[in-house]
Amino acid sequence: GWTSVSVWFLIAATIVGFTQQTHIILRFARYLRATCFWIFTTQWFFGLSILDRIYQSSGSCALSPEFAATGSPSIYATVTSCKRAGGTWSGFDISGHCLLLIHCSILLAMEVRESKKRTNVTGSDVKLNFLVLAARYVALAFQALWWFMLLVTAVHFHHAPEKFVGAGLAIAFWIGEFIVFEQ
Repeated sequence: GWTSVSVWFLIAATIVGFTQQTHIILRFARYLRATCFWIFTTQWFFGLSILDRIYQSSGSCALSPEFAATGSPSIYATVTSCKRAGGTWSGFDISGHCLLLIHCSILLAMEVRESKKRTNVTGSDVKLNFLVLAARYVALAFQALWWFMLLVTAVHFHHAPEKFVGAGLAIAFWIGEFIVFEQ
């Protein structure tokens, strides 16, 4: 997931070694914004992540009759307390897999695009050319793996609206990135 993207990004940024320091700063700023988006939506946002907040606020606890009679419904108002009591939580569970896989794929595609614009693979530095091409092929391998994982996720997990919202959030972030920062 995001760790492999981060490692690839740092290696690729080091390998290519662009001469323009402002360009490197812009790439790292884009990576930082993408990382913050990932953290806020899937990991932490001043407490629960944004996806967890939506899941919790849109759901309710279903308990078997013998457990339901033992306490007030407010006791089971969170996902954790519901599951701890043996219940099942039903809420709108936005697909974090769709969000992350599409988000990572777009970031890598943008970085490969930048590397193609900024490096000349036909130059005389054979070692640099090999490293640049290797970084591109590694990115391509990640993309193939992630699109396969996205296909598996689409077939086996979540309902269609949850998948579409996850994908839509990732795409919306990158549309905003293009509109605000890429012009």
